[in-house]
Amino acid sequence: MRLPADPEFMAGVGHDLTTGCSGLLIATLYRAVPVGVLLGRAEPAGAGGPPLLEFMRPIPSVAIIPLAILLIPVDELMKISVIVYASVWPILINTLYGMHDVDPLAKESLRSFGFGPLAVLTRVSLPQRRPVRGDGRQDRRGHRARPGRSAPSCWPAASTGSASS
Repeated sequence: MRLPADPEFMAGVGHDLTTGCSGLLIATLYRAVPVGVLLGRAEPAGAGGPPLLEFMRPIPSVAIIPLAILLIPVDELMKISVIVYASVWPILINTLYGMHDVDPLAKESLRSFGFGPLAVLTRVSLPQRRPVRGDGRQDRRGHRARPGRSAPSCWPAASTGSASS
């Protein structure tokens, strides 16, 4: 148990955490969320994404490492690039499906009051976009279960204290 007390080890852990968080931040703010919002607003629900997106999505991030070694010098840039690639897909797909789950009536209501596309995006679409659960469970209405909505149908109903069943 001498490793946690070793300053060199702790410096390495801090460096790795900084690199990982930097890659995740870049993937979230500059890649996945903006692209997911654009694709989520542009394409109808259920349609496939652009061919390049659908081609790149199933490639595992581990398979990109040899290509990254050949194209990018082995330093922080390569590490962050691989982290960004690995992090983009779950965030992008989550954002894309979250944009499709935004209530169309709320968007149309705002448009009917004369608000433009940017106002609809910032006042309705982005606030209503919530993370989608990855386990595939749905609630009783057929919606994917999300925090703040009803529990999935496979969960037992909460007891209300009434004796009628």
